[in-house]
Amino acid sequence: MITDSATVFPGSLPRPTDQRVAFSLFFQDHIPKLPELRVHVNMDFATGLPFGPPDNRKDLDTLRIPSYKRVDIGFSGQLYNHAWKKHHIHKTIFKHLKSIWLSFEVWNILGINNTVSYLWVKDFNNINYAVPNYLSNRRFNARLLIKF
Repeated sequence: MITDSATVFPGSLPRPTDQRVAFSLFFQDHIPKLPELRVHVNMDFATGLPFGPPDNRKDLDTLRIPSYKRVDIGFSGQLYNHAWKKHHIHKTIFKHLKSIWLSFEVWNILGINNTVSYLWVKDFNNINYAVPNYLSNRRFNARLLIKF
């Protein structure tokens, strides 16, 4: 009996979690004369993950999702602090509160369409097409934080 004894080495195949670079930077500061007002900036960058057609052949997973880029900015201010005993409202309904913060954030301020995955669509000729699924675009967030 004759068998094919040829061995094929596919070379280096990327793992599903093979992300080469991921970098995040968070910066926060306050106004010197008004320490209860703060601003923060968050920046994220990451290279894409490998993907391929939806079959079990891992040697075809040689494509990469585009890199992830995002910048967020936020502003927050402390409206009330229990340590501020100079206010006349300290003895009223606010006597049980420790602090009140109000914040406003803009997520993905640059409006970048980041791809999270791909939906595979097959046409009648049995050809697969990768259609990207995008993460959410720019979002606004307001938050009121009350500590008792």
